[in-house]
Amino acid sequence: MKYATRRATRTTPFGLFSSVGIGAFSDKNQLSFNQHSFYKKARVDFEWLYQLTRKLENEYIDRLSFTLNPACYIKGDRAYLLYSTDGKSEEVSVRATSVFHLINELCGECVAYHDIIRSLTENYENTPISKINQYVADLIDKEFLISNLRPPMTVSDQFQYLIAQAESSRIPNELLQACRKIQYQIDEYNRITIGEGEDQYLNLIETMNELIKTSSPLQVDTGLGDSSIQLDNETSLAISELASMFTYMAAPSAERLDHLEKYKNVFLERYGYEREVPLLEMLCSNAGIGAPATYTNPVNEFFEEISFEDQFSPEMKQFFMKKYFESVRKKAPIQLHDETFHRICNYEIADEEIPVSFELNFFVKLRNGRVMLYLGPNVESTRAGKTFGRFTHLSDSINAVVKNIHNKEKELTGKNKKICELSIVPNQVRSGNVTRNVSYREKEMNLFTNSVLHHNDSVKAEDVLIGIDKKHIFYAKHKCTGEILSFESNHMFNPLLMPNVLRFLLEISRDGKRKWNDFPWMGIYSDFKYIPEIKYKEIILSCEQWLIHKSDLSIHSNSSIDEVKSAFFEFHRTYDLPQRFYIVNADNRLLIDIEDDRTLDVFFWELKKTNHNHPLQLVAAELDANALKDRNQNVYSGEIVVPLIRKKPEKPLKLPVLNSVEENGSERIKMPFEDWLFIKLYCKQTREEELIAFEIADIYNQISDQYPVRHFFMRYRDPKPHIRLRLNGKAEVLYSLFPQLLNWLKSLREKGLVTEFVITQYEREIERYGGQDLMDAAEQVFCEDSKVVETMIRMHRMKDIAISKEIAGMVSVILFLEQFELTFEEQLAFLEKIACRMSIVLNLEG
Repeated sequence: MKYATRRATRTTPFGLFSSVGIGAFSDKNQLSFNQHSFYKKARVDFEWLYQLTRKLENEYIDRLSFTLNPACYIKGDRAYLLYSTDGKSEEVSVRATSVFHLINELCGECVAYHDIIRSLTENYENTPISKINQYVADLIDKEFLISNLRPPMTVSDQFQYLIAQAESSRIPNELLQACRKIQYQIDEYNRITIGEGEDQYLNLIETMNELIKTSSPLQVDTGLGDSSIQLDNETSLAISELASMFTYMAAPSAERLDHLEKYKNVFLERYGYEREVPLLEMLCSNAGIGAPATYTNPVNEFFEEISFEDQFSPEMKQFFMKKYFESVRKKAPIQLHDETFHRICNYEIADEEIPVSFELNFFVKLRNGRVMLYLGPNVESTRAGKTFGRFTHLSDSINAVVKNIHNKEKELTGKNKKICELSIVPNQVRSGNVTRNVSYREKEMNLFTNSVLHHNDSVKAEDVLIGIDKKHIFYAKHKCTGEILSFESNHMFNPLLMPNVLRFLLEISRDGKRKWNDFPWMGIYSDFKYIPEIKYKEIILSCEQWLIHKSDLSIHSNSSIDEVKSAFFEFHRTYDLPQRFYIVNADNRLLIDIEDDRTLDVFFWELKKTNHNHPLQLVAAELDANALKDRNQNVYSGEIVVPLIRKKPEKPLKLPVLNSVEENGSERIKMPFEDWLFIKLYCKQTREEELIAFEIADIYNQISDQYPVRHFFMRYRDPKPHIRLRLNGKAEVLYSLFPQLLNWLKSLREKGLVTEFVITQYEREIERYGGQDLMDAAEQVFCEDSKVVETMIRMHRMKDIAISKEIAGMVSVILFLEQFELTFEEQLAFLEKIACRMSIVLNLEG
């Protein structure tokens, strides 16, 4: 019954029960179409195609060519894949031996299997050929090597691509004939009128299962060939105004405190502004800072769970609360107009905050002959074309729309920025039916499959550097070409299900843009039992909603259906529910009509199986009539997707030219006793000054009398407060003084001054302090400054000076500025700039 209800009411493409077509805006509405223009288009299911590809790779390995999977990267002495496609393995890796490095170098592009084996046998003459064959076969089985058979996700006919590659690879004719037969049967089935062809369909499924057996080997979509459906320009204008309102209403990026904003603070604390860090190193919990909070693929190993503050201003919350109470009292919708937001929204929107494009979707209804729009539940399409990207195979006209959008985006994007399509086989392979699409973007990151672009335009995750610009916005850069990269996906696969690497690249491509789909009412009213209808002018943004818990009905898992019915009808009367409503879960809607016992039974079963702590969300069905009709006056449920594109081009992103320093090189990372000795001293904050002014100062005076050594310290949290002490000298000097230093550390523990100490590597913040040439000078300043601060704190505690520590600190800062030969006006401007930036950081950190 659930299936029957959805197929009759849900507009999301659903096999033969709904279709996709193209419409337009014009002078007047044209809401009828030719019912004879429906057509179906079947193609092989992606999971079936993928299993066929794997079968051919294993059985005809010696006839194929292979390339290194772009999802592969090397870390230390192992090679890893970003994720696996078996739906089980959390991590896939092999040893990065000299053999693997040779294959890595050899297979940058497609290489014939025999050439791979020949190269290995020439380099490892004493290794049996059987062992070499087995090693390469294992890499293919684990998908470190992928074959030329794998169709790109952005070609229109992937099955035909595989057949063509199989032919050129001289796969046995018997198997090719089986594939051609399937293709022929698909073409024949596509030509049969909708409503006919059941026998042909069953024969086709049987033929496919003989070759590869899966649960659903064929995907069938329906298109609408009649493109005469039109909506008037008045409707177009209303949608444009709504899109502008959403953008204005959204909080500026700098005022949001979400997981990405908090992650920026972690990034800056570790790396600073003028540092570009390899993406994979940054997201690694061991080598970098791990993934942001809320990321789960995989979860960061050391981030604590954090809560995020309310993202809406007090004025916004007060406004919507006032609107709510007025609406409930008057039993009327919450009505929004542009003028109502002037007082509470920031109408001064910076050019760089406007998204390049996005989409809005609406259910189209009629009220007294006038078109009414109901905002659809799918508001996660953050780029134009994403919703219908996977349906481009249906017609050239849909393909042309995507091409036009991508070309316009290219014109609007900053000249030094390239848009890169994420073209991926998902870890749950069946979802490849969602991620296959068409792309006209300049770059592509293809994972577990081949690319349609030249290898120079293919981007690997290991090619990507991450930085933060002076406007506090993340950016991605190609480490070889220096191009700024903006990553997008022309499909609606949920980024939350993607590996952390891909989710992060998608999220930072929208960093700095207003999050237009973070609607205030969804957050402010999220726990309300009842929410009235919400309108913007004449567009319905949200129908009436109710939350119903089991506890509202005083029922339990053992309650009979009759008991559930009786309790629900009482709830229905109390809260004045309509006759028809939807059970809603995200963008999934199931229509319930209390006058229809069949759908009512479905509702009761859904209610019975809910968790006591998780309510059902009920949304009133649209009151207005369906707008679309065929020539026989049959009525259809219709939904439109409207792409919206910004008017003005983005300004080019200006970034400083950075001198690259090897991330793990000896100039950046100083291991213990390699010129530096770095010790973390954990102590109570109340005794930090005692430790600095007396203990550290005294031990340094003792050892500096005996050895040529210098030092500096700083206070820090990780999150425990501690003093970071660094000693600098030649290795032999540091080894010689260490016994004396160790005795000092023991004495600190005995005094209870230090609870623990850690000796670790010193990572020099080269970019933060002017680059490699200035780093030594900066450290010399730190050393001299530390001695001055130790002396001043000591004198203050001994009451040898009367000025406060704050005044002393200010004098110290001014002396530094004077030594840089800045005028008074320049000093004042610099300090005001720093104070403003600190205010922003303090606001971000709460």
